[in-house]
Amino acid sequence: MTDTSPFMAELTTQINQLPQRVQAVIGPVPATSARLLRQRLFNLYPATTNARLGVVPELIDLAIALNPPTFRPKPLTVSEVAMAHANAYAAQMVTGRAHQLLNQSQLAPAACRTAEADIEKIWLGNLDRLTLNFNQRMRVADYLNDSKSRFGQLAALTCFLTTRTHQTPATVTDLTMAIGESLGVAQAILDDVQATNQVASFQQQLLTGNYTLPLLFAVEAEPDYFHRLFNQPSKPTNEQLITTQALVLQSGEKPALEIAAELINQAELDGLGLSDDLVKSQLTGLLTAIMAEVKGE
Repeated sequence: MTDTSPFMAELTTQINQLPQRVQAVIGPVPATSARLLRQRLFNLYPATTNARLGVVPELIDLAIALNPPTFRPKPLTVSEVAMAHANAYAAQMVTGRAHQLLNQSQLAPAACRTAEADIEKIWLGNLDRLTLNFNQRMRVADYLNDSKSRFGQLAALTCFLTTRTHQTPATVTDLTMAIGESLGVAQAILDDVQATNQVASFQQQLLTGNYTLPLLFAVEAEPDYFHRLFNQPSKPTNEQLITTQALVLQSGEKPALEIAAELINQAELDGLGLSDDLVKSQLTGLLTAIMAEVKGE
């Protein structure tokens, strides 16, 4: 997927309006695959010109990245504790900016209240994810529920905002949000697969308890191996990490990609219910691009 520059430019503009100290904590904001997906979802209705409204989900996503619901189970240095607090404070400022944009928009009051409620659901999803991380008892079903409540909800919020901007019928809004939710989860899975194939990313996620879907499938396939790995008294050796990555790719990558494909197919079926031919054409192009990622094309 390519960058949709007006959105990244608008996101940068919003960040630049925050205090300099907050900007310093935030640093560069990457055009991630999930962000680019949401931008394309917002552009399903090409007449949209309100890029400011489109970056509301991106600000929430940025706030989550600053204060993620995962952590590394190790003693923290004073510097790390200070940075964690700084990130949390900056996340509050970024979230406040998102709410400000909503309140300044031309959306009807009822639509604003719905968007506010959706944002609250996303933060509750992060709270649930933190609990899963702390208890270290995540399973495939937990992962899918978590991804739906956070990444799926963010994409659905994007779809809600663009359809409400166009004042589409409620049934169209609901259908478009369902498509966004499916694709948001599918993209999260694809990002997991990519991270699993990269040594540094895989090891970092494993050691922070940020378990990917391929890893969880591998845990189900090889429970004895992972029980020993997760319960050993010391940190895994480099050799163990390499062995674990190979096992995850062997046992977990294929079923994870199969679920991603199922979600894309579901989005395609939902898309049949849309009446706008231009929107359907835009969606077909998006689905084709994501399915190509699933197939490794």
